[in-house]
Amino acid sequence: MVAIKVTIAITPLILALLVAPVRSFMNNNPYISWSLLIFYGIGVIVFPVAKKIWKKLEPLIVEAITDYIEHHARLIFSKFYKRYVTKLRSQHRFFNVKGITIQSTFSLELQKVFVDLQISPPRPSRLKTAKSSLERPKNIWELLESKDPGYRIVAIIGKPGSGKTTLLQYVTLLIAIRKATRRTKRYIPFHLPLRKYVKDVVASSIEALDLASLLERDLQELKPPVGWVEHKLKNYGHRCVVLLDGLDEVADADNRKKLTTWVEHQAIHYGETRFVITSRPHGYEPNAIQGATVLHIEDFSQEQIYDFVQKWYHTTEIAAASKTDKMADIIQRAEDNATDLIQRIFQSDILSKLAVNPLLLTMITMVHRYVGKLPEMRAALYEDIIRVLLGRREETFIKGIRLSYFQKRAILQTLALVQMQQRKREISTSEAIAIIGPDLQSVNIKPEDGPHFLETMMKESGLLMETDPGFIAFAHLTYQEFLTAAEIKNRKMEDSLVNDLGDSWWHETILLYAATSDATGIVQACLNQPQRSLENLKLAYEISQEAMQIAPKERKRLEDLLVLEADSADREAQQFAADLIFEIRLKRMVRRAPNVDIDRFFISHLEYQSFIHNTNRRPDHWSGLRYSFREGLKPIVGVRRDDAEAFARWLTVRAARELGHRTSKFRLPTEEEASLVKTDQEVQDQNFKHLANPEVGAWVMPANVLVFSEKEKSAASSYWLRMRVVGESETHRVGDYHSSIDSLLEELDKQIEDLRKELQAAQKRLDDAILPSVLSALPVEIDRYIERLNEIRNALRDAVSRAQKRSFNLTLDDGMINELPADLIELNRLRSGRAGAEEYQDTDAGKIRGFLSNARVRLESLRGVLYDPVSRARQCQQNLMNLLSTELNSFAGKPIDLDQQLAFLSKLGDIRLSTNEIQAVLRREIGKDYTKAKSELLALAEYALYQNKTELLREILRGFWAVFFIEQRANRQNPLPAWEGIRLVREIRRPDEETTII
Repeated sequence: MVAIKVTIAITPLILALLVAPVRSFMNNNPYISWSLLIFYGIGVIVFPVAKKIWKKLEPLIVEAITDYIEHHARLIFSKFYKRYVTKLRSQHRFFNVKGITIQSTFSLELQKVFVDLQISPPRPSRLKTAKSSLERPKNIWELLESKDPGYRIVAIIGKPGSGKTTLLQYVTLLIAIRKATRRTKRYIPFHLPLRKYVKDVVASSIEALDLASLLERDLQELKPPVGWVEHKLKNYGHRCVVLLDGLDEVADADNRKKLTTWVEHQAIHYGETRFVITSRPHGYEPNAIQGATVLHIEDFSQEQIYDFVQKWYHTTEIAAASKTDKMADIIQRAEDNATDLIQRIFQSDILSKLAVNPLLLTMITMVHRYVGKLPEMRAALYEDIIRVLLGRREETFIKGIRLSYFQKRAILQTLALVQMQQRKREISTSEAIAIIGPDLQSVNIKPEDGPHFLETMMKESGLLMETDPGFIAFAHLTYQEFLTAAEIKNRKMEDSLVNDLGDSWWHETILLYAATSDATGIVQACLNQPQRSLENLKLAYEISQEAMQIAPKERKRLEDLLVLEADSADREAQQFAADLIFEIRLKRMVRRAPNVDIDRFFISHLEYQSFIHNTNRRPDHWSGLRYSFREGLKPIVGVRRDDAEAFARWLTVRAARELGHRTSKFRLPTEEEASLVKTDQEVQDQNFKHLANPEVGAWVMPANVLVFSEKEKSAASSYWLRMRVVGESETHRVGDYHSSIDSLLEELDKQIEDLRKELQAAQKRLDDAILPSVLSALPVEIDRYIERLNEIRNALRDAVSRAQKRSFNLTLDDGMINELPADLIELNRLRSGRAGAEEYQDTDAGKIRGFLSNARVRLESLRGVLYDPVSRARQCQQNLMNLLSTELNSFAGKPIDLDQQLAFLSKLGDIRLSTNEIQAVLRREIGKDYTKAKSELLALAEYALYQNKTELLREILRGFWAVFFIEQRANRQNPLPAWEGIRLVREIRRPDEETTII
């Protein structure tokens, strides 16, 4: 192939050389000729590449052209399709801010302010999801582009105000105006608010009312061709996407269940059509759609918050500007306002946590521009926005009757309460008038003026909106819930909320009521349920976090119940309590940067326990695999630094997979962060007061140190005094369990000297008088002397072996060692060689004296040989003990981490000394022997000392003290304290960042 290309390329040159006319032309026109040759060469090279590129691009270009022609053909030849698209554009063009629109003269285009929401799988233990063979989509467009059949039916779950409805409106709009992604802009979108048609679905059998019929009813005013929707869903289902909004807004549980069954049936009937359903978690969990993949809307990241505020202010200032304003001034004003708001948000712990919710961020932005002062509690923010919306006009006139802010609010509260009691999101105008009639009469407005009042509220405040001709609803369910909570407080109807505990329809109302009232009774009711439920305990704790007030007795009872769950033998109950503590922990973190939250509490035993079950990384001083009774909600201590880092990585993965916090990455704090944000020792919750223990330090990065507050430092100092006393006592008893070289040699020297003295005494007895009694006792003594000499000989060999392993210079003549008992053995032969004689004779006295003298001289010579090694070993041991005491002082107030302090083991290489028990301590084996481990460490220290490896010696001695202190911490009688704890920092990551698995 290459040869052919080369041949083609050089053909013009060959022609130039062989064909005279060509050669003549080139000579006469050299510039033109060479230009043609160059272009020809480039063409020969580029053409094959261009051909391949075209082959790849051709299908895409043809598809795009076909799509363009098809779309415009629909507009030209199908008047209905054109009307339908026009309606979608008109219906969803503007940003529907759910009644928080304060300005009345202009609207914001949705396309200009919308920020793409990130989606991810929620906690798997809570919501069942269909399995998918492909990677999870990160946003709605990736979801709709996906060819994975697992994503044909999707339930998008989001908290109140997370942007579910706006997301579907945005998708509908972009598809309608053909600004969506390449594949999705070819779709035909069908947007259907479920609350509008729940009555139709409930009133009919599942088979009698299909989706096409319902959609055609919705499009009736456009006069669609007969069967147009059915035709598209059946024949072009792969290009249709059905967007069903607000499953949770169907209040009645039975109706919601029937609606769920209907959706399942439609999804089967239209087997190629995509379905996207939105709901709050509490509305979806009991009514999960069979076969649907569940995805969760993530909180706004710092980038999304910044992006939204910038877009909103830019669009708002342009819309609000007069004709005389210069564009540069408008842009600068928008930039200044946006920057000011962003700084306020990220400088406030509470505002930064509220701002992750799109609805609340919109409210914050509106209040910032039109009011200026920003509240720092969720209920307070709702209160402010209601006040702003209803107070846009200080007075409202209905047929000449003046209504104040408080009168308007009281009427709307009544309407909200009745709607909640009737479990309705929307209500007919006639029903609404009947509900508010008495309230209108109380302010001198006739009931027949009710329509005027409702219309005024829709126009002036935006709290109410018309959903269909003759039907109205609160612009956002949150407003209905907040006003209901306020009315329940006014009417002292707390008992009604108690009866609705556990009902998802009333969940938010209960929390909002607690935020503005004394919630003691509701917490009491949660805890007094006949069968204690973990969900009720969770609700009670949620209430306690938002409540304006709770009686100390009930708060204490709630805290005690959490302790009880922490000590439960039931793993599920224990894990629930751990998850609850974790969620509360996140809410109490302090924001110190746009995407950084710093924890004010230490990690508890309870939270760390699951990590232990998964990794076996328990604290070194534990004798088992579980914390002690009543320790669950106290800080985990005695944690190695690597374990603390591993816990943070493990928690990042678990929080993402099981707790729904996919954008949270946990790590250890830096020294600056830990010093900047102190532990919250003023917290009222006693359980968290334990977790702010001033006697615990926090591991920090990147240095291998603990950070203490001033109070913590004093506690550590007092602990250190105790540790020092115990440590100094240990230096005096190391000889009880460790045989050093000097102690071995000194013991040998003593044995030799004692035996020498005994031989000298025996010789003296013979010198004094040769008595029969002396001679008769001598055989037994000689046998004993020989046995003692054999023991000394064996001990000498053992000492030489140990000295060699520890690199101590101990050289002894093997011949001298072997000959030690030789004289006494000959003495025995003197007796045993005489036939029939069992005792020495008087005539043997001279030979006996000689043999005893020779044996004594051998021992004296051996002592002389040992003198220098004994002296050297004694001096070295003294130096070792001095260094041991010095290294004890290096632990003053410092952490104990066996990974760090036994890291020298990897540097030892191939040595003959045993480290088995040290390794057992390092591996946290339950059967470890601390005494043997300490002895092995001292043997290693002698080795390093005799090798003159000073730095290694210091590391080994620090390792000795680390093991010793761990041993003392494990002492059940009078344990030393541990203080190595864990505090965390949470980084808010971009949703598209991958979670690594440890």
